[in-house]
Amino acid sequence: MSMLRSRARRGVLAALVVTSHGGLQAAFVAVAPRLPLDAGAIALAAASALVMLVAAAALWTLALRAVARGTLLTLFIVGLVVGASAVVAPVALPVVVALASPLIAVGSPSTAAAIARRHPWRTLAWLIVTDVAVVLAMTVAMLLGLLSPGAPGAALAWVLIGVGAVGLIGAWVRWAGARTSPGPAQP
Repeated sequence: MSMLRSRARRGVLAALVVTSHGGLQAAFVAVAPRLPLDAGAIALAAASALVMLVAAAALWTLALRAVARGTLLTLFIVGLVVGASAVVAPVALPVVVALASPLIAVGSPSTAAAIARRHPWRTLAWLIVTDVAVVLAMTVAMLLGLLSPGAPGAALAWVLIGVGAVGLIGAWVRWAGARTSPGPAQP
């Protein structure tokens, strides 16, 4: 884990994760069959979701520097819930991701609730920002798919979304650090 202590190294590794994820998603688009309910398309969608979960886990691990077993379990459960939400109710996805972010940042619902009670306005602001960012990410993905179809558009979309994700993850990690802040609680 000493490799994750340097901010520059973590930044380079995060850039590598984001670009690799964008490249893999573009490769999935390049080889996707034309029929959406084809067995190959379903397998590619599952592989795409798995790659996205691995990339998200890698970015959270880099941001948190050291990840406890409980946090990994939370990340896995949240990944399943987000994936199920994307399939069952895609319109709920931004809210699900926003509510999941503080849980992953601290690794436990009780700690997340304690920080939210201590800093309610900051928590609400980051929940709204995360929700809007996910909506924007979905819009960017659709627009780039329309304006620049195929693998290049997918690569660009996923790199842009990845850069935004790095920023949001960093914000949630800083929010999680608020539990140790010496200042008074917000009203």
